[in-house]
Amino acid sequence: MVNSIKLLNNALSYPKFILKYKFGVSNREARTYEVVSAKYHEKLIKHQDLSKAFNKNLKTPTLSERKKILAILQIQNKKLQHKTKKWKDKELDTLLIPHPLMGRMTVREIIMWTAHHTAHHTETLIENY
Repeated sequence: MVNSIKLLNNALSYPKFILKYKFGVSNREARTYEVVSAKYHEKLIKHQDLSKAFNKNLKTPTLSERKKILAILQIQNKKLQHKTKKWKDKELDTLLIPHPLMGRMTVREIIMWTAHHTAHHTETLIENY
């Protein structure tokens, strides 16, 4: 969870022309949050073997590790908010970034995916306190 938002923050640190050159621009309308979330869950179901392999080495964090993860998450969220403010709507809806499971997504879509993904894992951390 924290790694995905860190990777997104790193990607958004690159100059926009580099992202455009490396990953291209979208030729379709941006998807909504609901569509991004549903598509992600479809991909998870379709590629359960990849999900299991990805999560295989993850261990359940201790209470102190959970607190640290939540603190790091808050910092990364603030960074993401700050970086996102520098983007124009057109750039958010046209520039692409790759996602390992979903393929290339617009920056806005990957931000929505990150919000969905982070919320899911944060709930899990809080529930297990």
